[in-house]
Amino acid sequence: MQNFSASLPPLNLLDPQALETNRQGRLTPAQEDWLKSAVSGKGFAALLTLVFVGACVMLGISCVLIPMLIGASESPILLIVVALITLLTLVGLALPIAPQVLRWQALRADFSAPALCGEQGQLSYEKGAYHLAGLPLPEKLTAPLSPAVTYQVYYLEKSRLIVSAQAVGPEYAPAENRALTDILLAANGISPEALEACRQGELTPPLRLKALPSAIFGLIIAAAPLIVVLPIAFSLARQMQSGGQLTETLAGIAIPLLLGVVFAGLGGVLFFQGMSDLFTSAPAQVEGPGHKETRLSGGKNRTRRYFYVIEGMEFMVRQQAYQALIDGKRYRVYYLPRTKKLLAVEAL
Repeated sequence: MQNFSASLPPLNLLDPQALETNRQGRLTPAQEDWLKSAVSGKGFAALLTLVFVGACVMLGISCVLIPMLIGASESPILLIVVALITLLTLVGLALPIAPQVLRWQALRADFSAPALCGEQGQLSYEKGAYHLAGLPLPEKLTAPLSPAVTYQVYYLEKSRLIVSAQAVGPEYAPAENRALTDILLAANGISPEALEACRQGELTPPLRLKALPSAIFGLIIAAAPLIVVLPIAFSLARQMQSGGQLTETLAGIAIPLLLGVVFAGLGGVLFFQGMSDLFTSAPAQVEGPGHKETRLSGGKNRTRRYFYVIEGMEFMVRQQAYQALIDGKRYRVYYLPRTKKLLAVEAL
């Protein structure tokens, strides 16, 4: 579930004026405006929307399950089972919302009586998000931070929200790149051995098998029309045997047949791409500045998809790996040439 503070404007943690003001134990006007927006502006509106949607879903589920509870009252075992399902469902829906409400309350307390604390530490990647000195970073930043660099950070006491940071340790590009590469590999479930194989222009069997799901999916798409086309073909044969008109019969099956050809063609392309990557000799690669993008797809049951974008090329990744890529830095991505499956990624 997306954090309600994602709707807020980005914070500039490296602003020198903000750092100097925070050292004196005070917030800048821009930081106060950000807090006000979180407590009573866009952040509060996003939180209310989140709670309202969650409440509507809970109410809808309750309207379905409560009648089942009433109907199961004559059977004690069934009553207990339905009651447990109802309870677990409501708790499961409430769990993602509760931390958001608590975070908003902590921000509200910081807005009423701001108190700043200081800490030193480095960037780390935990539970699908970056942390600095063990503290959660804001959802949006105007300037990227670097791994393998020690920062002096200032944060709000109640919400533990970082409001400013200053590099105090030496910044070495090779160490920074290695640290960021390790984070990216771990977040994407890629082994260092896989990265080394890609650097050597080799594809190990586990890397080749990343193309197998695409080949199987293409085969399913290509074979699915047969479920429709074969019965139609048998029906056509029976009509011809009984003296039916060929023109009328073909007119009746033209649209299903055309759809079948389209799906078969699409599935064939996907199958060919997957099989080609299974037997390809070397990974393709692209390098350049990178950034993250998300997209919503589907109708009523919309799903959010996550991408790394390097030099205009998009690579879909898991949600847990999405935040690991730091916008604006240079990366090299190794991938399968036809299915565009990401094999390895490293910071440059």
